[in-house]
Amino acid sequence: MTSAGAGGGADPPAQHEGADPTDGVDPRIATGSVYRPPEVEGRRVLVMRRWPRGVAKTRVQEWFRELGPSDGLLDQYQQGAGTIDWPAFEAAYLEEVGQQGALLDQIAQLATAGAVVLLCGSHWPCHRLPLARHVSARLEGLDNLR
Repeated sequence: MTSAGAGGGADPPAQHEGADPTDGVDPRIATGSVYRPPEVEGRRVLVMRRWPRGVAKTRVQEWFRELGPSDGLLDQYQQGAGTIDWPAFEAAYLEEVGQQGALLDQIAQLATAGAVVLLCGSHWPCHRLPLARHVSARLEGLDNLR
C-alpha cells in the first residue's frame, strides 16, 4: 500500500480538517502502520489482503486478510482523481467489511480481553479508522450484554 489513504488516492479529508480521527473508536482499539506501530500494548492484528513487504511474521499476532479492502476497491481508490474519492471508498469498504461478521466479532472479543491494535501497510489513516469504528460499535454491543 502506498502512503495516502488506503492507497494512492486523496488522503481521507477528516484527517486534515481538524476532526478527531478517534471519534467513535473505543479506547481498547488502536490503529497504526505495521511499519511504525503505535506504542500501545495489545494484540497486533494485520488487516490487509497482502502481507506487507519487509515485515516479519512475528510483528503481528493475527492476520485477518478479509478485513482489508478488496483488490478491486483499492484499485479504484488508488487511481486518485479517477474512479472514487474517500467518502465513496469508505462507504464501499464498510459494505464489504460488513459481510465479515465472524471476524468483526472475533476482534471485538479480543478487545474485551485487552487492547487490540489494527495494523496495515499505509502510513496515513486509511481503512483502519472506519474498521476501528465498526468494531467499536460491535464491542459496545458486547459490553451491553454483560
